[in-house]
Amino acid sequence: MGWKRNRLEAMNDTDLADVHLVGTDDEEIACNKAFLATTSPVFKRMFFRGFREQNEARCRLNYHSTVLTMIVKHCYCGGEVDMSEILDGSRSLEEEATFLVELCDAARYFELDEMHSDLETEIGNLVFKHGKYRYAWALLTGMLERGEDDGTLWCKLVQFVVENPKNCFDSTQRQRTGI
Repeated sequence: MGWKRNRLEAMNDTDLADVHLVGTDDEEIACNKAFLATTSPVFKRMFFRGFREQNEARCRLNYHSTVLTMIVKHCYCGGEVDMSEILDGSRSLEEEATFLVELCDAARYFELDEMHSDLETEIGNLVFKHGKYRYAWALLTGMLERGEDDGTLWCKLVQFVVENPKNCFDSTQRQRTGI
């Protein structure tokens, strides 16, 4: 467990930072290009293969800073995604679903295959095992907004909503849609 703690300390050590990732909310995450590149092929290409980001101190990315922080943490420490950090009760169901979709999209974009797979599994568990029916609709809506209307998880969620419409919508949504 010592190496993880050391990596987390390195993540918070601004002396080691050589780039700042800037999220859509303009918050910055200080990090080290080499740490990111050892885990993500996309970061490796961005920072070490002649792209403009190679020589920049700030890199603006199309993700919220909380999503970028989770990506950076994964690059530094690896391991499974801690869902308790995401589902801490501080967000509405729709906000949690949007966050999960954005995080899953970011993991796919940065080619963090293990993280992406873990997230899809955790999302599936939320809906299918733990009976979070309304998550299914919120997740589908978030995925559609990001243009992710394909893939295994999408198909499973669509099938789930079709088979369980009364459980996936609140009473107002059911009235609006005639379910």
